[in-house]
Amino acid sequence: SEQTLDGASNLMRYDMTRHQSQLIYVCKDALCTEVAFRPDGKVVAFDRSALNTGANMPSGAPRIWLLDTTTGQAGPLYSDSDQLGYTPHWSPDGKKLAFYDTSSSVILIHSFSTGNDTSITALQGTVGTGAFSPDGKWFWFPKAVMEGQQQYTTHIVIVNMATNPPTQHDLLPDAALDADTDPIWSTDSQSLLISRRTADQPLGQDKQIYQVDVVTGQAKALVAEPHYTHSNLSLNSTGNQLVFQRLLLEPVMNF
Repeated sequence: SEQTLDGASNLMRYDMTRHQSQLIYVCKDALCTEVAFRPDGKVVAFDRSALNTGANMPSGAPRIWLLDTTTGQAGPLYSDSDQLGYTPHWSPDGKKLAFYDTSSSVILIHSFSTGNDTSITALQGTVGTGAFSPDGKWFWFPKAVMEGQQQYTTHIVIVNMATNPPTQHDLLPDAALDADTDPIWSTDSQSLLISRRTADQPLGQDKQIYQVDVVTGQAKALVAEPHYTHSNLSLNSTGNQLVFQRLLLEPVMNF
């Protein structure tokens, strides 16, 4: 999105080949953010928050809107204006849309085939950085767990979308002080690649890369280098090459 002088933000599309930006939707008197293209590129889901300029009212809460890129027409996902939500994510087949329902503190999975919603309990989680697996069977989202009296650690919750209703389990028990970040799916949808800080490391330090089975939680270390931390994982389309950021935390003293 691109913010305008009056505080609103329009939706833009950037052409990587021509290095040009194209306006695709004018968000009149509103903030339009968290853009998510459907896999076929024909529909865009986004958060829309009305600014209510001149109405002597505060800005509105975010709601999910859809933009048809072929016609340029946009409108709310729900006719009920009381339905709030933000950070939409499409399923790989484009038939479902996940977002966080701020009014009920749950993740909603909207099915465009049936028009029905599936609710997933996520009291401490958000869908903002969650993602469907490539085969659409699984969905992960982060969960905050208390570590000590004044700090939290992050665990990952796995949702099985193939069951009715969907079932969920954590990759780590709540008592575990390990922290998992930067999860990405393996191409076969059987595991997550994550940056994990183990309990014996200071908060935010020395994250190593693991491959974790989404059913059993069994973890295999892929990169384990003391004095370095690893983040921003990205896997190529065939799943045989992993790119990540590697940062030296402290000088290595050789005597």
